[in-house]
Amino acid sequence: MHSGSSKTLSSIALIVALFAIALLIPVLERVTTAVVQQIQFGGDPQLSPIYLSLKTGQIFSCFSAMVLGLAVSVLLLARRRDQAAALVLARLAICLVICGLSIYWMLGFSHLNVWRP
Repeated sequence: MHSGSSKTLSSIALIVALFAIALLIPVLERVTTAVVQQIQFGGDPQLSPIYLSLKTGQIFSCFSAMVLGLAVSVLLLARRRDQAAALVLARLAICLVICGLSIYWMLGFSHLNVWRP
C-alpha cells in the first residue's frame, strides 16, 4: 500500500512540476523577444519595446500562486512520507515558479517594456 501512495504522490509532484514549466514557457518567450529586439535595433529601447499586459501579469501571478501552493503542499507531504522523488519534483516546481514570477515582473518593470491595458 505504501508503494501505491508513493507513486501517486510522485505523479502529483510531476504534474505540478509540468504546470510550473508550462507557466515558465511564455515568460521565456517574452525574454527571448526582448533580447532579439534589442539586438536588431541596436539596444535602443525606444525603437524596440516589448509589450506586456498588466491584466495578464495579474492572471499569471494568480496561476503561479496556485501552482506554488500545490508545490509547497506536495513538498510537505513528501517530507512527511520521506519520498525523495516527490520531494525533488516539488522543489523543482517551487524554484521554477519563483523564477518565472521574478523574471516576468523584472522584465515588466524594466525599460524594455511598455505596459498595455
